[in-house]
Amino acid sequence: MSSRISSDFGSLGDRTGGTARGPAAATEEGRTRWVEVDDGRWLPGVLVSWSHSPGGWLALVAWVDEERLTVATVPSTRVRPVRRAVAPTPYKPHPGP
Repeated sequence: MSSRISSDFGSLGDRTGGTARGPAAATEEGRTRWVEVDDGRWLPGVLVSWSHSPGGWLALVAWVDEERLTVATVPSTRVRPVRRAVAPTPYKPHPGP
């Protein structure tokens, strides 16, 4: 990686899977890329893929907020890597009426 450019997400080659086929998978086989996404506050999420636009890098991210799943493409400035493993919260169904 160039010493002039640094990224918490790795090199450009890491982010694009070393190919020019379009959006790259954000995970290596068997590895989940946990991130935090800024949705008014920092929430845990899963990075699905990267893509590049004229305005910069975009991240396709999935996260849950107040029991609502959101999958959205957000600017890279709204995504940051999680430095340590984040255990998913166990599913707890709502009690019946």
